[in-house]
Amino acid sequence: MKKLNNLFLITILAMAAMVSCEDELDQSPENSLTTDNFFNTVADFRLGLDGMYAQLLTDDDVAGIGDTYYGSVSLSGLPDILSDNVILVQSGRQSNRNNFEFNYTALNNIGPFNEAYEIINLANIIIERIDNLQAGADRDDILGQALAMRAFAHFDMARLYAQIPTQDPGANGTLGVPYIKFEDGDTGDPFATPARDTVGENYDDIIADLLEARDLIAEDNGSGRFNRNAVNAFLSRVYLYMGQWQNSIDAGNLVTSSLASIDSYPAVFTDDSTDGVIMLADQDPALDNVTVGVLWSQTASGNVISEYALDFEFFSAISDDDVRKGVLSIIGTNNDEMHNAINKVGIDRNGVVDVKLFRTAEVFLNRAEAQFELNNEAAALATLNQLRAVRYSANAPDGEVGAALETAIQFERRVELAFESHRFFDIKRRGESVQRSNFGDLSDGTGTPASVSTLPSGDFRFQIPFPIAEINNNPNFMQNPGY
Repeated sequence: MKKLNNLFLITILAMAAMVSCEDELDQSPENSLTTDNFFNTVADFRLGLDGMYAQLLTDDDVAGIGDTYYGSVSLSGLPDILSDNVILVQSGRQSNRNNFEFNYTALNNIGPFNEAYEIINLANIIIERIDNLQAGADRDDILGQALAMRAFAHFDMARLYAQIPTQDPGANGTLGVPYIKFEDGDTGDPFATPARDTVGENYDDIIADLLEARDLIAEDNGSGRFNRNAVNAFLSRVYLYMGQWQNSIDAGNLVTSSLASIDSYPAVFTDDSTDGVIMLADQDPALDNVTVGVLWSQTASGNVISEYALDFEFFSAISDDDVRKGVLSIIGTNNDEMHNAINKVGIDRNGVVDVKLFRTAEVFLNRAEAQFELNNEAAALATLNQLRAVRYSANAPDGEVGAALETAIQFERRVELAFESHRFFDIKRRGESVQRSNFGDLSDGTGTPASVSTLPSGDFRFQIPFPIAEINNNPNFMQNPGY
């Protein structure tokens, strides 16, 4: 695909900018990037990994791409804006209103398509040149991280632009996204025009990359990098999307990290604790300073100017004994109006917070759902109660069975993972409808309700449109139906 493969050059230029030295015209720095001297040492490959991970948060101006994977709306906001978690605040800037009202088109370019394929191309560059390193633990770990990130970016593109395997009985046979792999010869021709793979093929490739990565990757690479725990957490998520319940449980059981305690939980979302965090996209204020939370609100002159507020019905359903309620929302006052302002993404830090990619709590919720689907209600309730024991200060729910237990699992998932890139995809993968409440945008539920309250199950808009540039550049690249 012409545009996808041209990103090879774009990402090389981005990495060159990251490692260049100022005003040293008469020197050739050891870490300067040329085709002759790069990707020959462990240090080179580690720098390449840094560039790959940096694409999650760095605004790649040198590439002329603009947005970031988790900046602006992208994957920081779309899964909640497109769901029932939030309501558009009328006194805000009306930003992303078209997305909230499901009026997106191929001209909007609302997803992080270019950013994802930058990551994929960087991963493929590393994989292509990995044989420049001698066999050993460093080589294995670097290759494992590149494979895991290649799977990560493809997975996000597949769940955003294509159907999810459990969404519909025939989903696996529908069109997915191009899965670009060096090993398949996909990266050699900058003028290639590949067609979209199927959803089933996408998920098979994702699993294959992750299983290979798990065998290679190090136990501990720090919270900002893939390691074995993160790969297993990711596998538990992907298998859940595939409806492979036992595989999801088995992968989750290999995760060794603990749940965040009730005392440390609030500090996780002010970046003062990593308790229960398996992997994150970490901010480097000197380099990134990406305001991932600014799409929800801004502060000015003592006011909280909310763009979106927590839906009143959702807010009211959360128990006051639940530590997550105050983390999710605070009262934000803008002149004479009060809103349930979204607090989880650093409202007091202008939204400059680390992005939590995998947390132990999600693994527990994946396991509880899979256990329920396998008709092991006792195990599902026990797993769910382990999470609830460290979220409720008193009066934690308990003892549900049947449909009530399924509802409880999904409610706890909604509360726990709100504003962490999950809600829309959870609705989508379960084949459900987006059903918003009739409450308004003010803190007591009055005000203006959502103008579009429902996205019916099976609606074509559950798959967002590909950017029109991709369609124009490649005659083999089919647009999603309805656009």
